[in-house]
Amino acid sequence: MTRSRPVRNGRAYFVFQRWWAPATVVTLGPVKVTLLTHGTRGDLQPHLNVAHELRVRGHAVVVAANSNNLGVVHRAGLESYEIPVDTRELLESPKMQRLLLSGRSSQFGREIARFEAVHGPAMDAAMIEAARDADVLVTGPLTAMSALSIAEAGDQALVGCFPYPVERTREFPSPFVVERQLTSPMLCLATYAAVDLVWQYMNRGATRRIRRTLGLRGRVSSPFARIRDQRIPVELMVSPVLLPKPGDWQDNYAVAGAPFLSPEQRLAWGEGAIDPELDAWLDEGEPPVYFSFGSLPVLDRAACLEMIGTVARRSGVRALVGAGWSDFRPGVNADRSMLVTGAFDYDRVLPRCRAAIHHGGAGTTHDVARAGIPAVITHVFPDHILWGWRLAALGIGSAVPYRKVNADLLIEALAPVLSSAAAQRARAVGEAMSRERGASQVCDTIERQAAA
Repeated sequence: MTRSRPVRNGRAYFVFQRWWAPATVVTLGPVKVTLLTHGTRGDLQPHLNVAHELRVRGHAVVVAANSNNLGVVHRAGLESYEIPVDTRELLESPKMQRLLLSGRSSQFGREIARFEAVHGPAMDAAMIEAARDADVLVTGPLTAMSALSIAEAGDQALVGCFPYPVERTREFPSPFVVERQLTSPMLCLATYAAVDLVWQYMNRGATRRIRRTLGLRGRVSSPFARIRDQRIPVELMVSPVLLPKPGDWQDNYAVAGAPFLSPEQRLAWGEGAIDPELDAWLDEGEPPVYFSFGSLPVLDRAACLEMIGTVARRSGVRALVGAGWSDFRPGVNADRSMLVTGAFDYDRVLPRCRAAIHHGGAGTTHDVARAGIPAVITHVFPDHILWGWRLAALGIGSAVPYRKVNADLLIEALAPVLSSAAAQRARAVGEAMSRERGASQVCDTIERQAAA
């Protein structure tokens, strides 16, 4: 049996074709899809990309987002529902910044749990209300626990849209447990069993709370074990070039491809135009190395810029510095070897760079790789560690823990990345990724779930 999904007059429909019978057309009118998001830009961006594609296909879309992300959703022209927490304010607090810099992930996790205990009831209420009357719910990994219970109570279809993998495999360990690759398949599996147990334990109170609110009974396992057991479809919006699907994953897990932001979506993020000063600076010299720490803390901005200047000077490159969440003063330095700038369109600027040093978030990792340049990842969060592994495996990058970053370490990590061999491999990866449009496959899965 074959199946296709044309769109006609704003209405999607499926065609089921058996070789012995005429085609049967099942019309799928516009459906309501609620996307539950929580976290930073890396958590929201894939969902906005999917929401845009769903709207093009004629569906009604609601994006539930943190207070600090609502502006982007509004500028994208999408209906929103506020989850009344500010994740940026949390991560920029002095205590959380110190924990991020220290690399003490267990203490960081406990602080997140305390934050959730205070704000959890309001978050639950917002997500439950946002999901009301939806035909399909779409969840990221950070909202999966809540989404599973909401979908169960409402008898709603559920689709996972994840920016990084959490499913167990023998091919690599969970970066939530280890920073280094393991060679034993059994040890790799054991790390995921540990994650399931810890996640279930740390979220047991939150799980009980939302299930009581929804009138649900019974104890449940971790969200990722439930997704596995119930074979809920999960689409990873990552590139199969960077992360091919492991051979031991179930059929409900798929690698959809990386999201690609249209100019309109870039504009929603404040990245519509290139600063004339940046454009002129790029033209006046050799392609620079792009430095960006994204949402990671920079406690001493002057010392950080001095370190970047040292790395650039001793490596013989110019430095383009993205301010990210850090309060760097924009502008060019005295000898014009370094430019600090605000947000810009990665798809237009990064191909004009030689390499990048960045925090390793999924979005930045894919944008840099699609631009065809190698990178050094300065990792903090587990998904950053994973992307460091993958770039190293492809010969297009290296990685260092952010807590250990200094000029000497970055110079050492950058040297192989600046080689002609790494550049050639990175260009090949970028060319292969340039054709990916991950949102299309995710939306196909959402429509299949709506029609089921």
